[in-house]
Amino acid sequence: MVINLFWNLLKKIIFLPANFYIFAIYTFLVAFFNNSFIGSFLEAQSGNRSNMSVSTDILFPLSSFSIFCIILMLPLWVIQLKPSRVSNGLDELFSSYPISKRVWFFIDASILVFIALIFQIIFSAIQLPLIPISTLDWPVFFSIQIAHLLVIMLVTLLLCITLLFKLSTVKALVTSYGILILIWCIEALIGSELVHPIIETLNPLVIYQTLALGIIDYSKLLQYCLYNIALIFCYAVFTANTTPKVKWLVLSTTIISLLVANNFSENVTLRKDMTSNQRYSLQPNLSQLLEGNDEIKVASYQLDEIAHQEVNLRLLNPLKQRLLVTEGALSQELLSQNNAGIFIEIENNQYWINYPFSEHPQQLLTKQMLLKQQQQNNWVVFSSGHQEISSEANQEGAISTLNSILKNQGFKLTELNLRETKALPDNTALLIIASAKTSWMPAEVTQLIGYLERGGNLLWLRDPDDASIKTLEEYLGITRLDSTLIDPRGYSNGTPHPAILVTEPTSNHPVVASLTNVITFPWASALVEIPSKNNWSKTPIIKTNAQTWTELNVEESNLEYNESEGELLGSFDVVWELTRKQGSKTQQVIITGDSHFLTDNMIGQYDNAQFANNLIRWLVLDEPVLNNLPLPIDRKLTLSPEVNFLLSWILPFGLPALFILIGLFRWRQKTT
Repeated sequence: MVINLFWNLLKKIIFLPANFYIFAIYTFLVAFFNNSFIGSFLEAQSGNRSNMSVSTDILFPLSSFSIFCIILMLPLWVIQLKPSRVSNGLDELFSSYPISKRVWFFIDASILVFIALIFQIIFSAIQLPLIPISTLDWPVFFSIQIAHLLVIMLVTLLLCITLLFKLSTVKALVTSYGILILIWCIEALIGSELVHPIIETLNPLVIYQTLALGIIDYSKLLQYCLYNIALIFCYAVFTANTTPKVKWLVLSTTIISLLVANNFSENVTLRKDMTSNQRYSLQPNLSQLLEGNDEIKVASYQLDEIAHQEVNLRLLNPLKQRLLVTEGALSQELLSQNNAGIFIEIENNQYWINYPFSEHPQQLLTKQMLLKQQQQNNWVVFSSGHQEISSEANQEGAISTLNSILKNQGFKLTELNLRETKALPDNTALLIIASAKTSWMPAEVTQLIGYLERGGNLLWLRDPDDASIKTLEEYLGITRLDSTLIDPRGYSNGTPHPAILVTEPTSNHPVVASLTNVITFPWASALVEIPSKNNWSKTPIIKTNAQTWTELNVEESNLEYNESEGELLGSFDVVWELTRKQGSKTQQVIITGDSHFLTDNMIGQYDNAQFANNLIRWLVLDEPVLNNLPLPIDRKLTLSPEVNFLLSWILPFGLPALFILIGLFRWRQKTT
C-alpha cells in the first residue's frame, strides 16, 4: 500500500504543469551558464594558459551554480506535497486507516528525493557534450557528480523536516527558505571563531567544496556521517517512550563521543587527491627539500576567506601530510609588507610568498628554498664599462627597482668591468648585459665567450640603438634587426606611443606560463635566427601580433608602414631562449629585443615585474632540472560545429521549450 501511495502521489506532483516550467527555467539557466563558462575557458585556452582545467574552470562552477538553483527551487516542490494529497483525496481516503506520520514522512521524502534525481539527470545531460570534445579528468568528473548529488539529496531531506509540522503553505515556504538561508549563513561564517567545528561539519556545503575539487577527505566524511547518525539516534530516543533520565544520559554520552571524534578527525588527516596533476598534494621537489624537517611556522597577511581556502588547499594541507604546521602572527617588521601573502619559516630560514600566486605556491616555495641553498653561488653580475643601464635610482632609465626585487629574494648583485678583470668569477650564476651602448674590446669578448664555454648563463638585454657584439651574435645564432618595432594595435588600445609593444604570451615556457596579463616592451627590436655551430636549442618565447612593423625612422611624427623603404610587416620574435647540455648541467641563455621593460618607470606596468622575476629565476635555478608541475589532462576543448550547435541552441532553448510545451499540454488537459 505504501508503494501505491508513493506512485500515486508522485504522478500527481510530477505532472503538475507548474513543475515543468520549473524544469524549463532550471535547464535554461544551467545551460546558459555552462556556455558562459565554456566561452571563458576557450578564450583562456587561446592564450595557452597552463593552469586551466575543465574540471576546475567549467564543471566545478557549473555544479555550484546548479546547486544554488536547485536549493532555490526545491521549496516550491515541498509546499506542493500536502495540497496534492488533499486534491487527490488521499488525506480523506486514508483518514481512518492506520498510516502513521512517519510513513507519510517517508513517502514525502522519497518523492522529493526522486525529484532531486530528475534535477541531477538534467544537470548531467547538460555536461554530456563535454565528453567527446575534451579529455576529462574522470575521477574528478565523477567526484563532482557525486558531490552535486550528495548536497541536493541532503538539502532535500533537510527540507523534509518541515513536513513533520502542521504548517500552512506560506509558513512551510518561509520555514523551508529559512533553513536554506541558515545553511548559507553558516557557509559564509566558515573559518570564523563564531562557528564551532561541529556546526561547520554539519554543513553539507563544506563536504561539497573539497569533494567537488577532486579531494576525498575521509576523516571529514567519517566525521560528517557520525554527526548525522548521532542526530538521528538522539531524535529517535527523544521521541520514544523513555524516561527523562535515559534521554539525558543518551544525549550527554553522544555529545562526549562526538567531541572525542571531532578532536580525532582534526588531528588525523586522511585525504586522497584525485586530480590528474596532483595539484593538492605535496610535490616531490618540495618534499625532497623538506627532508629532515619536522616543523614549519606559517603566518598570513591580508588574506581574505577565499585566499585562505586556496592557501590551505594548495600549500598548508599538503605540507601537513609531512610536517607539523604551526600558524602564528607576523612580526612588526613583516607587517610593513605592502602585498598580501604568506610568511613561512623553516629551520630559521624565512620565505615570503606574495598572493595572488603567480604560479603554484609549492613551486614558489621550492624555488626560494633552492635559492637559499645556493646562496654562496648565486651571484648575478651586471657587465659595466659600456654605458649599460644604470642601477642607480636617481638616473633616468635606471633598473634599481629590479635590483631591489632580486636582493629581497636572496640574490647577490654586483657590477663587473671585464676590462679590469681577467675572467668572470666561478661563482657567477648569471651574467647580465643590459644594453651596452659602446663597443666591446676583443679581449672582453674573449672573456665573454670563455664564460659561455664554461657553461655560464647569460641574459642579454638588447635595444635598437645598442652596440652589436658580432662575435657573440654568431656564437649564439641570434641577431637584431636595425629597426624599432611599431605596434598600431596596442596604440589603438590606449598605449601612449605606437613604439610601445604590447604582447600577450602564448608559450608554455615556464618564464611566461604563469603570467596572467600582458607585457609591454617600449622601443623594442626584432630578433632573428642566424646559423650557429654551437649546438644551441633555440625557442622563441614571445612574439608580436601580426600588425607589427619594423620602423626605420621612429623619430617621425607620423609613423606609417613603408614597404618601399625596406620596412617589414608581420609577427616578430622579441624574446629567445637558448639551451644546451654542458656535461651534467643545462646551460641557459635569454636574449630580449628590449631593455626598457625593466626600467623603474616600466617594471611596475602589467606583468613586467613578474616576467623579469621569472627570467632571472629560470636562468639561475636551472629550471629544466627543477621539473615544473605536470599539466592537467583536461585542459583542452575542441569545439566542433555540431557540439557548438547543441550547446548554443538545443540545450539552452530546445530542451526548455520541450518542458514548456509539456507543461502547456498538461495545463490544457486539466482545464478541459
